[in-house]
Amino acid sequence: MSWLPTNPALAACGTVLLLVPAPQWYGRMVSYRTIEYLEIARRNAGWWVVWRRLLRMPQHWIELGRSVAGTACVLLAVRGLRLDPVLDGKAPPFWLRDETAVGVAALGLMLMLALFRKTTGLLAPVVYVSGVTAVAAPGSVAGLALVLAFTVMAATRQLGVFFAVLAMGLGGVGWLLTKNLIATGAVAGFALIPVAMALLRNRELVLAVRRSRSEIDSA
Repeated sequence: MSWLPTNPALAACGTVLLLVPAPQWYGRMVSYRTIEYLEIARRNAGWWVVWRRLLRMPQHWIELGRSVAGTACVLLAVRGLRLDPVLDGKAPPFWLRDETAVGVAALGLMLMLALFRKTTGLLAPVVYVSGVTAVAAPGSVAGLALVLAFTVMAATRQLGVFFAVLAMGLGGVGWLLTKNLIATGAVAGFALIPVAMALLRNRELVLAVRRSRSEIDSA
């Protein structure tokens, strides 16, 4: 079966998934908290209560699904177009590179953050960035960098640290394992976007959390 009929559909589907600013439609069941608030909640009620509020949020799973599926669709489309017989051994255009998927995801990330008006803080898109990283970066590099970023974030209790450490991990681990910074450099730059936009807009990064029953009753 030829790739040609499916490539435009894959590219369009992936682009739509990555560009839709889904957090704009988060409802009243979602609140936005700093990681310090979550630490206080952990001390008062335990880690299980905090994790349950995070894991029971369907929005997080939707973000993970759309970031993974969107990135994979664009990557498959780009790689399929590179097999186009029309090229006949010629060098493919610059946009037919794997980094194109990262570029589309970066545009979607900037759009998401620019339109976010739910609170005075700026949404920390941890799940979205993690999903794109897991697909766009080489598997071993992405896995090690994500584990490092989550570990350091938990230790320092700083959301911005997650994105900074993820970018450094992608660069450092990518160089050690692949000796090719091009493959991971684009993803590392993508991971720094939330920190850059938070600094430019002078806003604190916050995490989307499922509201507790008492918060819903008092709203």
